Amino acid sequence: MAATKDRCYSDDGLGGRYELTRFLNGVEIASITRVGTTATLTTVSAHGRSTFDTCSMYGNFPAEYNVDSTGITVTGANTFTYVMAGTPSGSATTLGAYTKDTITIFTAGAAGDRQTWTGGVLNGILIANKPSDGLYYWGGNILLPLRKFPFSYLSDVARIFKNYIVQLAPTISGVKYPHDVLWSESAEPGAIPASFTSSSTNDSGRQALAETPGVMVDALAMGDALIIYKQDARHSMQYIGGNDVFRFNRLPGNDGLLTSNCVVSAPVGHVFLTPELDVNIPTGGAATSIADGIVKKTLH
Repeated sequence: MAATKDRCYSDDGLGGRYELTRFLNGVEIASITRVGTTATLTTVSAHGRSTFDTCSMYGNFPAEYNVDSTGITVTGANTFTYVMAGTPSGSATTLGAYTKDTITIFTAGAAGDRQTWTGGVLNGILIANKPSDGLYYWGGNILLPLRKFPFSYLSDVARIFKNYIVQLAPTISGVKYPHDVLWSESAEPGAIPASFTSSSTNDSGRQALAETPGVMVDALAMGDALIIYKQDARHSMQYIGGNDVFRFNRLPGNDGLLTSNCVVSAPVGHVFLTPELDVNIPTGGAATSIADGIVKKTLH
């Protein structure tokens, strides 16, 4: 996939490209109940849908409540019904989302905004994050729009590490946490994570890395660790399991990253561009510059 400031495209493998669409999510779901295979979906506020509108329901549990591209029957300002393929055991215990319209445009950031696309591939599914729009996933079918994660948060950066989606500088309940790392619950093979909110029944979580004033910038795996870059520090994130799930360690030095997508893996480790417009590599202690005079002159 290729992305511009406000569009997404898929390469067809033959030199052409298709412009991808994305689903807009509907109004927040209050409940989903059923009589036989007919589900009644109730929204928190007026849904604005009409009978015969096509919607897709996803992220709900039991899974029978998830239906792709089905016509709905409006029964009230806050309710509509749809037919499921099977009969769930009871009312939905986990509420996801439903789609409404499809559009091509993503929210474009102003010049200088931290609106760079980030993401990766998890279980063969593309994960794409735009800070102003949120976290989307796509299975690779050019005929299907990108879908928004029903349980995720807005964040500056999203990266894949092991079976988790890691979000940096998330916004939770309208409050931005520029020093926080948040990770989803682990995803089952071939699936996406079902939750980004920590509970006693999952292994998602959150950790503040606020030793330095610089904000979160990006992250990239190196060996068995995810290296998290702030503007003025680096931290390693390693899986340990148990109640803590991950262990975090501050790496030596005050070397930070200029902006997202400014770090790459190389045989010597990570090569990254600092806010001082220097090119550094880790050396066991504080990172070391590898930029010669010509490179530094060009960068400056």
